[in-house]
Amino acid sequence: MDNLRETYQILVRMHSIENEYAQLSQEETPKDIFRVRTVFILLTVGFSLYFIYGWLSSLLSSYATYGATVFDKIMTTIGMSIVLFLATGWIGLTE
Repeated sequence: MDNLRETYQILVRMHSIENEYAQLSQEETPKDIFRVRTVFILLTVGFSLYFIYGWLSSLLSSYATYGATVFDKIMTTIGMSIVLFLATGWIGLTE
């Protein structure tokens, strides 16, 4: 009877250790991997848009004599979206 009780206690302890390990592994690993991947994607898209924005604005600014204010508003909107991408990525890195 003592052996059976000891075996039961050992199995209960092993089960609780396995549950603790499963909870710890679920809480830490996927969240960090997902955050790093998301931040990398946001920063990559942000910097790509930044270079495309610079290239387009320098290319089209000389041809935008008619409706220059519309061109400026469109380019400012694109620039603000790039800033949003970069700021979101930077905030993700610093958390």
